[in-house]
Amino acid sequence: MTLAGLRTPILRLIFGSVEADVLAAADVYFLVTALSYPFLGLYSVSAALHRATGNSKRPMIVAAVADGINIIGNAILIFVCGLGVLGAALSTLFSRILCAVVMLYFQSRPGQVITLGRLRDFRLDGAMMKRIFRIGLPAAVENGMFQFGKLVVQSTVASLGTTAIAAQAIVSTLENFGSMPAMAIGTGLLTVAGQCLGQGKTEEAKHYIVYFTKISTGIVLATSVLLSASVPIVVRFTALSAAGASLACQLIWFSSALKVFIWPCAFTLPNGLRASGDVSYTMWVSGISMWVFRVALSWILCRATSIGLWGVWIGWCVDWLFRQICFVARYRSGKWLGKKVLE
Repeated sequence: MTLAGLRTPILRLIFGSVEADVLAAADVYFLVTALSYPFLGLYSVSAALHRATGNSKRPMIVAAVADGINIIGNAILIFVCGLGVLGAALSTLFSRILCAVVMLYFQSRPGQVITLGRLRDFRLDGAMMKRIFRIGLPAAVENGMFQFGKLVVQSTVASLGTTAIAAQAIVSTLENFGSMPAMAIGTGLLTVAGQCLGQGKTEEAKHYIVYFTKISTGIVLATSVLLSASVPIVVRFTALSAAGASLACQLIWFSSALKVFIWPCAFTLPNGLRASGDVSYTMWVSGISMWVFRVALSWILCRATSIGLWGVWIGWCVDWLFRQICFVARYRSGKWLGKKVLE
């Protein structure tokens, strides 16, 4: 809610020179979607509890149904009701509320491995909270830095003009969409490796880290080929200019070609390290890589050269490469096996 109150200063800081109508639309979307953050948090916690107990199917089904409702809601509220950006935001808000309510309902049903009890019976456990924060805080800082870094990069993109903003929106959306299946594999690795390490089966955990990373590579290859083939068709359904459409296609082809060889070790493999409790290392690597390459290098390339939006994606891919080098080296060193989640 604090973010919602500060939305206008935040947006002006990030998109200072952008057109007034774009800033106004962003302000509306920020306000409405900020209301969904508590529900998104409740869903994430409940989904994590389900996965930790071996039930990863239910969160997937709930999220898939909610996403489908979100898409349908976007179509109705934007095109039928004519609500524009407000319609898109309301649809997102409703889908996240639905996710939270449904997952909490299942979490409170008898028979669950972890069941939500009555709130009046809730007591703070200092020792357990310390263990949770020891793992959760570095992960939260890492994710927070990642998201804030993306906003800073977006500020750089905003200085390149409306065409670059539109092309970046298309490319980043498609790239994120193509990453989702592999990200799901990474989430599965976090659960499986954590269970193996919790039982003291280190060799089994190492096997699954390599196995899941290979699966992620195959999935990234498939999605990269699909995106590269479909992006010329996708951009035809957007309002991009000819120059913007051409730029979007080139950037997707560039990032997809490199992604196959870099992304799995940069983003799937470190989930195995996190499962062992090696969260501080992943936090520092991710933070340094984000700010040095994805933020600083992108800014330098965009401002000091004439390559424009290419500078952002070159910095993006160098960020992936640095993570890959660091995480592969950490895995091979075996130092992550000396960490403990619970004493």
